[in-house]
Amino acid sequence: MRTRLDDGFTLIEMVIAIVLTAILMAIAAPLIAHLIASYMTGAEGADIASAGGPAIWQIQWDARNANHMNVNVGTTSCRLLLRQPNNTKIKYEYDYTQGEIFQILPRATRVLLLAYLTAPAGGCPFKVQNTRLVTYDLQYQGPSGQGRLVIEGALSAYAP
Repeated sequence: MRTRLDDGFTLIEMVIAIVLTAILMAIAAPLIAHLIASYMTGAEGADIASAGGPAIWQIQWDARNANHMNVNVGTTSCRLLLRQPNNTKIKYEYDYTQGEIFQILPRATRVLLLAYLTAPAGGCPFKVQNTRLVTYDLQYQGPSGQGRLVIEGALSAYAP
């Protein structure tokens, strides 16, 4: 008489294995989702730091090489004008329009420095304190909306 071989699984053993796997996946799914969300937040923070820092440093560097600063506020945008020592010729020009800061190069070429911005007070983020000092107040929120960076400070004109 032939006896049963232990080569495979019975149907009951397969069902038990599937049920246990489903229970383990139900427990692990929230943990995996939390790890993915933590990774996305960290990646967004790195994107914010790498995008916001250099753009503001560029504006600060240009401000230090200017002598006079003015802000022209229009209906849809505002312009930060950094002037040469004689205060007649614009040396550097920046435009804030609809949440984006552009550097205006010769021949009116616009170069996007930073996007996804809001001015917390609304309107123009640049406020003139005097001809050699301008303060700014911005919030940067990346495209995924995971993180937010508050960018505020002062631009000082140093050039003689």
